[in-house]
Amino acid sequence: MIEKFVGLSVYYLIMSSASTTQSYVIPGCRPSDNGLGVRWVLGNKLFVYPRGATENLPGRTEVEAGDSVEVYPVSWETDLYNPAIRKLVTGSRATFLEVQRVKASSSEAGSRESASRLRRSWWDCSREYREHIRQVVADLQGNPNSDDEQLIQNYSSAELVWDACEIFFLETPTAGALVLRLLRWVQSHFSAVELQAQELLQHNEPHQHPEYWNVLHKFILQGKVSQARQLLGARPSGKSDIYKIYEDMDSLLSDMPVYRPGWSLIEFGIRFRQWQERVTRLVNDGVFAPNPGLESAARILAGCELHPFLHLFDSAYEMAVSRAAFAKPTATAVEFQHLAKPCVDAYGGPSALGDVDSVVHAVVNFDMMGVLSLTTARLRNPWLSAHLCDLFHQSDEEFLHGARMRDGFVLDYAAQLVSHPSLWQFAVDYLTTCGEEGRQHLEAYLSRIPAETANKLNKILSVCEANRLVGLRASLCKQEARRQSGLGCWGNALLWCMRSGDAKFASCLANEFLEEYLVSRRLPVPSLLDNLGPEMLMAPELTFLAKYREFHSLYERKQITDAFNLVLNLLTSNLTPKKLWPLLLSDCLLIVEAGGNKDSSTPCPSSHQCYELMHCLEEYQTKTEAGLWETSVDGETADTMGLLRLALVRALARALQYDIRYEPDEIET
Repeated sequence: MIEKFVGLSVYYLIMSSASTTQSYVIPGCRPSDNGLGVRWVLGNKLFVYPRGATENLPGRTEVEAGDSVEVYPVSWETDLYNPAIRKLVTGSRATFLEVQRVKASSSEAGSRESASRLRRSWWDCSREYREHIRQVVADLQGNPNSDDEQLIQNYSSAELVWDACEIFFLETPTAGALVLRLLRWVQSHFSAVELQAQELLQHNEPHQHPEYWNVLHKFILQGKVSQARQLLGARPSGKSDIYKIYEDMDSLLSDMPVYRPGWSLIEFGIRFRQWQERVTRLVNDGVFAPNPGLESAARILAGCELHPFLHLFDSAYEMAVSRAAFAKPTATAVEFQHLAKPCVDAYGGPSALGDVDSVVHAVVNFDMMGVLSLTTARLRNPWLSAHLCDLFHQSDEEFLHGARMRDGFVLDYAAQLVSHPSLWQFAVDYLTTCGEEGRQHLEAYLSRIPAETANKLNKILSVCEANRLVGLRASLCKQEARRQSGLGCWGNALLWCMRSGDAKFASCLANEFLEEYLVSRRLPVPSLLDNLGPEMLMAPELTFLAKYREFHSLYERKQITDAFNLVLNLLTSNLTPKKLWPLLLSDCLLIVEAGGNKDSSTPCPSSHQCYELMHCLEEYQTKTEAGLWETSVDGETADTMGLLRLALVRALARALQYDIRYEPDEIET
């Protein structure tokens, strides 16, 4: 699985995975060219192309006519393509939203009791995040794959760092409880000794195993007293002094004081000193001298220097916790910093620490800015940086002295989500928490997300509506309308055009519909035109089209009077395009002639209607002959106009007779 883009050479695109580096030849790249050009598209996508001698780059206008550039899309898989990581993204999104909800309701926490509940809420959210990480590691370990080894290490480190931050920034345990909590931290994250112990206990004679004493010492250093006593129980039995010292060591371990909540520090300190004096006395008396392994264990319990056991530690801060557990178990956070300094120096100093130890070093020194910068630079885990930063900023804004850094990490993580075809909707929840900058990023990302299906486009539009991105919504609808029109799907094109509110394009589509009618004498998508509603008012051409379709519907239903009134209104309102006047006048001819037929049920037009239609006919012929209208009059059109004039004269005569017979008063006036 390709995990990242490394760089470009003159002829090759170089991609790297966890175990291999691959090079891909880009076609068309010649020695005379200026190497390869690259443009970032979105997330994990690039455009790569050979750059010619003229340095013509995509997007520039200085490309001569006839020039062309072959552009090759390049993409690579990220952690998000792993099913276990997608599960993490889904679960952590819910926790992220809960953090925002808790923050929004924190203004109501006025009393001490409310503040206590709020603090408990932050702890719960933090532990939910850690549970998500643990579940990811468990899923990755349950499905072994060569590509997952690096992910297991990355997210195991992420959980270790998060747990350390929780101790020092959220829990802030008191003296006595701090070292006890740090021992649990070591036991949880440096647990390889457990597997070694299981393998050792399966041996026929565990005490003869070459790793027996190392495992025993490791258990003691990590404060795992019960496991150490179990390992001591795997010794040979006997009554001589050689075997009795095992019982002495077991007695020391069983009597070792452990701090319990509610104890006073003075009481615990006295108990621990008395116990440690007993251990020191036994060591000085040479009780354990016959057995070097037990003597080393006793020196650990007595609080001696741990440098001889440096090979047993995987981390400087694992060593620091062990030192604090036996040198000063009541240490405060500041005292722990001083206790850790010799351990860090034993590993070469702060500058020589490994990636994870460097982050933990910043945590122990309460350097939250350093934690976040090192997490980004060394652990390279955008998920960890974004959620860690967000949680601690929301719980106490003084951690980061403002929201800009928090927003920066969240925006980086959202950019990674947007690059995934099915996780881009999760990015919306993160971007909308970043104020105006997040809104701008959201608009930029949504405009670049490929909408392969109508369902996906509708989801994007829903996001635009929810975030009041009116301009982007209109632009996306306009793009889809043009795409549908290019495919010849005029009905879909009109629907998307109405959603975009683009009056100009609506006019173009209406004209296309009318051109189609002039050729085939059939209006496309009549059902859509019947149900346009207020959207018909977007453009005059669209209004005319809807009303003309209504005329056809009335005529088909034999509602001739209403149909004639409608077509006459279209002519007198100047809503009809000039080139369509002959068409509407021809429609009027059919109705007028039908009204003059004695066998027809079509009513005869009134005198007022006849006058109006005569006026329209006269206006058409006058302006056409004067060249004021860009319409051409062929022989067929001229004949139609002549027939219409004759039919109108007869219809007017009938109408006047009717008016004299039934409305004499109106005629006199």
